[in-house]
Amino acid sequence: MLCPFCGRNESEMVFYQESPLYLSALRKEKANLNKTYPFSVYLCRYCGLGFNGSPAPQEKLKEIYDNYVYIDPFKNIGNSPFDYIVNIIKKHSNKNDKIVEIGSSVGFLLRRLKDCGYRDLLGIDPSPQADVAVSKGLNVRKSYYGADDFGKEIDLFVLRHVFEHFANPFEIFKNMISQLKPKGKIIVETPNFDGFYHQHLFFYSLFFYINLAKAYDLKIIDYETYNDAIIVVFSNCGTSIKNTGGTTAQLAQTARFKRDRLDKNVKKLKEFLRKYDTVYCWGTGAFSVILLSELSSEDLRDTVIYPLDSDISRKGLYLPNITQPVLNVQDIKDSKPQALAILSSLTQEIKNVMKTYHITPLNTLELD
Repeated sequence: MLCPFCGRNESEMVFYQESPLYLSALRKEKANLNKTYPFSVYLCRYCGLGFNGSPAPQEKLKEIYDNYVYIDPFKNIGNSPFDYIVNIIKKHSNKNDKIVEIGSSVGFLLRRLKDCGYRDLLGIDPSPQADVAVSKGLNVRKSYYGADDFGKEIDLFVLRHVFEHFANPFEIFKNMISQLKPKGKIIVETPNFDGFYHQHLFFYSLFFYINLAKAYDLKIIDYETYNDAIIVVFSNCGTSIKNTGGTTAQLAQTARFKRDRLDKNVKKLKEFLRKYDTVYCWGTGAFSVILLSELSSEDLRDTVIYPLDSDISRKGLYLPNITQPVLNVQDIKDSKPQALAILSSLTQEIKNVMKTYHITPLNTLELD
């Protein structure tokens, strides 16, 4: 399969699974239709780009986004990961810089930067989340980013977990470069060769980002990894990092490790469910949906699963494969449930909410 970036025929499949299209809680009629579809990740052995080898049709992708219930960090879940990119931005900019965030969603990052004293901020997002940001007094334009949006006037572009969604990321990257000031920068945060889901079309790593910078005559002056994410700072000037980004063989091994980790987590969850007749499963996003979709009718025969979330907007929605609707954390406050499984990457934040609502499970499962 030809690489979408370098055009070479040196790609191999490094990950495969049958995965649901929708990776969040949905209305009941949608959840019942949430079937699994083949999903594969290919890795270019030359440039290191990972790409979706079995992309869903464009109309299906649009349907995914139209029905997706986003995590709202303003509700105190999913806000701690923003600390990393805020610190990187503060390190590589000043308070008077003109900063544009592409894919600003509800505007949480813009609010964090505004609270830090940044004055010239603009968000661009085509989704209904842009209306939420505007209602909070943030400067957000409800539209798609375009090649003619700006002249050479931008000090910093920021993209947080949107670059992997673009069907034409390199065209967008080129457009951003053309709109930077001479000392301008682009900060991109994406999964670190991770996030193997249908709605992600590309899978990035430091190895590939180094090749991307070379192709457009940029420098990577800083980067940071945390959990399963990577933040990279591209610049027109400055000193490039010394790191080579490893090898594509290491990236292929990473993909195999993630497949093994998924299998181990599914096995742990099945063993946990067999022990109890009622289990609360905290988490209604990608992590939980993928795990729960791996369960068979036999796995669910003797156990009732109650999905649980602290976001009140998800109450009453459904997860595929699960008959009970999503409960809100307040439904079990001041209780000691027999068994609770944390099916989320936000484990520590969930534990903090559990303390707030005095929820003390007798038995807890945590997955990584």
